[in-house]
Amino acid sequence: MCLWMKKLKEKRLIKKIKSLVMQRKLNQVSDKQLQEELKLYHELATLYGKLVGKHKAYPYALEMQVSAYRNAATLEDPVAYFWLGQEFLKHAKACEEWQNNEVLASELNQQQKDFYYSQSYRYLELASVTNTEALRVMGLCHIHGWGVAVDRQKGFSLIVDSINRDNSWDKLPEIFSKIGLNKPEFLSELIRYRTTGGTSSTN
Repeated sequence: MCLWMKKLKEKRLIKKIKSLVMQRKLNQVSDKQLQEELKLYHELATLYGKLVGKHKAYPYALEMQVSAYRNAATLEDPVAYFWLGQEFLKHAKACEEWQNNEVLASELNQQQKDFYYSQSYRYLELASVTNTEALRVMGLCHIHGWGVAVDRQKGFSLIVDSINRDNSWDKLPEIFSKIGLNKPEFLSELIRYRTTGGTSSTN
């Protein structure tokens, strides 16, 4: 899709969203209308996502994508919750890497790191009500100390809960590979944790 078509689609989506938002503010709307609004936010976010780093006309495409998902999150959208949780986690980890470099470290960067970690965990927690993958990412946060104190027991507990919830123990290697714990020691620890019912060997 060429740029002018994307701009046209953007304007169309924004116009529809504005209309639905106005209706929602003035009247009690149906679930169907809310779902339609969420669908439009998702389309707008996807459109901006495809423009990130690709067009000079959209230098802030990522920020616009974040804003679209933030608005969707105000409507209690689990998809937006999870996307924001993952995106803010990426930002936080980048800030942490910079903070560990004495040349790039700063008080502002530290504040941004803390903010992004806080926002990430908040959205992941909201998403985890219906999304088992969000529960696993929360587990990783505790295992690695991403914005929270290192607590391997709690981390593995969350991962075990997520696997139990969708009954996917037969897909364990695939799950571990996807979340980045595809090391024998992590797999052994998880199995041990599951077997002992919550007593991880390391902390």
